Amino acid sequence: MEKIMSSTSRLKTLSDKSPQKSSPVSLPERGNAPTTKKLVKARRIQDLTDTKGLLRETLLEKFCNYRWIITSGMTKRSLYELTRKDTHPDTPYKLLSDIGCFAEMAHCIFNARLIWSHIDSLLQPNFPLYYYRGLRGSRLENIIYGKKADIRALVVHRPAEKQTVIAFSVNIPLCGEEKVMVKRPGNSALANLYKNSIADFKRSPKNLSYVDYSVRMNNDGVPSLPPAFAGFHHMITNVLYLRKGVLYHVPTSQIEFCDFYVDSDDSQDPISPSIGRELKNDSIELHLPQPLYPRGGHMYYFERAVARTWNKMSSLETAEKGGNESLGQGWETRYIKRLNYAERKSKSLGPPSTR
Repeated sequence: MEKIMSSTSRLKTLSDKSPQKSSPVSLPERGNAPTTKKLVKARRIQDLTDTKGLLRETLLEKFCNYRWIITSGMTKRSLYELTRKDTHPDTPYKLLSDIGCFAEMAHCIFNARLIWSHIDSLLQPNFPLYYYRGLRGSRLENIIYGKKADIRALVVHRPAEKQTVIAFSVNIPLCGEEKVMVKRPGNSALANLYKNSIADFKRSPKNLSYVDYSVRMNNDGVPSLPPAFAGFHHMITNVLYLRKGVLYHVPTSQIEFCDFYVDSDDSQDPISPSIGRELKNDSIELHLPQPLYPRGGHMYYFERAVARTWNKMSSLETAEKGGNESLGQGWETRYIKRLNYAERKSKSLGPPSTR
């Protein structure tokens, strides 16, 4: 039985429903009563620190993270609390993460031929694709385009896994004048048609391996658009919620929600338990640092920040004046020098704000 929390007192016990406030600046005291001048000075220091932190975040987050859709109350939070019992050891975390690598590369913002021409170098530590472990050992076979909407798809071979991946991202180019982002594609009739079609398809024993997933990220407001109250519905019922590196199975009755309470005791692991389990036999990848991005938001899936990856790749292409498939000789050394300079400049802005 699915347990729905309806008690107001129960909701108040959830520590996850409000963000942590920034820690105050410590003040030098004279006895137990700091002067008003010292308080004002400390407040100015705190404001300056927060401003620099926000500026640093803005420079790194060129893409809108759409957290404001959640925080502004435009979408309702489910009263169902996700806990450890909603996780499952057989959830293919690494497979979904790998699939996400290819889907993100299929996005129109990335130069696929350039990436695969230098894939080994780009996957090194400190390089733009360091966290795209699913791309390791892969080979780009072809790029195809749809006849109707000119959607780009990548055909990639993974010899070690004996897989051929066809990845596409149904996004309208960002450079166009009109931008449309639709995650709920239709009404209940279309959703039911999809579900029934999938059920009919899987009646054949040879099609039982077909699985569809919808992965939603903590504080990502995009899947809530267009709103459910306007009659739009999600079609996929196998919904997973990703928070701090942990995948939770969302009950079927809650699939129209995109924001959930999560038991705070279940989400404090510094490294994803799913990643640790998947990589326990890989001594190299086991020691990879995992940037869990606790604030969440759009384009922060599976411990990767797509916006930051795109920023690094675009700056790399611009600096090297790379063509369709190649960068200048010695580009790796020049990239590291620019990266070190950027890190020194970033540190001068102060620590990121926690707001």
